[in-house]
Amino acid sequence: PFFLQSLGFFTARKHYKTKRESFDSYLLLYTLAGCGLMTYQGQTVKLPVNSIALLDCRAPHYYRTDTCDELIGQGSMPVGSRQKYDTDRISAGNYQAVTAKGKPNLHHDVFAEKDEFADLAQQPYWHFLYVHLSGNGVRFFEKQINGQGLVVMRLPGGTGHSLMESLVSVIELADDRASGLTDKRTCALNHYGYDLSLHLHHLLSDLASLSQKQKQPLSRQSYRQHIKAVIAFIEQHYHEDLSLKQMAERVNMSKFHFCRVFKEQTGFTPYGWLTDYRVRQAKTALRYTEAPISEIAWQHGFKDAGQLIRRFRQQVGVTPLQYRREQYLL
Repeated sequence: PFFLQSLGFFTARKHYKTKRESFDSYLLLYTLAGCGLMTYQGQTVKLPVNSIALLDCRAPHYYRTDTCDELIGQGSMPVGSRQKYDTDRISAGNYQAVTAKGKPNLHHDVFAEKDEFADLAQQPYWHFLYVHLSGNGVRFFEKQINGQGLVVMRLPGGTGHSLMESLVSVIELADDRASGLTDKRTCALNHYGYDLSLHLHHLLSDLASLSQKQKQPLSRQSYRQHIKAVIAFIEQHYHEDLSLKQMAERVNMSKFHFCRVFKEQTGFTPYGWLTDYRVRQAKTALRYTEAPISEIAWQHGFKDAGQLIRRFRQQVGVTPLQYRREQYLL
């Protein structure tokens, strides 16, 4: 069987974070707007708009608000659900989820128009739907979906995806069960409802199907597009202290897998490509400016002038100062 413990919407502001373990529940998180970051089973992954993940809360886990500037937007909800659950609105601040001992709950946030909370657009925030579940059936699907790690699934574009229909069916059924009760923020649900269990089964089945599709090996063309995106990121941020982890997270790969794919696509390691690009940009600065070597090193992502000189000599065959003098003689 499948049991619904609680569900609700939550707006997490800039400094929001949750860390816990040994919590007897499974948690389904779906990002509607903004972005989150989760650490679970040794992995740290982003949860951008339209992403959904299922985790076992008995294992240590941590999640917080994060930034995903290139992915900020609104999540997809089927048209039929827009009136009840309007994702074009932002909930008014954080709220405390009240629990009824031994009973599942439906948590309603207070909604307000976007322009009343325009400050959210100026800082990191994360607006998500959460669903807490229990039951042996959930355990089976969690293992099937995640294996030994955590799979973050991206919902396909459009509003007609069957997974979204299943999710909204669960929400609306839970809301119908809660209607008529005096407490609108915390409403008891039928823990053993057969129809609710059936809808949860459909939802988890759709999640399992989506996870299997997205775990299939990417085609060479897909890898090429992923690496092109990383190269564009490098070219925009080469002057910063970039890490392998940052680059791999751009395409949602493990560091080991990312290094292998990058080398296959470019012939370089990620750091090799980054260093090559930094040296090429430094050559331009040496040729067209009179900036000191130490300043050029700092401007182009090198720790100091010594590191620039070593990398430059390895790649170009001469020191930066020799290269600059040669340009004056041309």
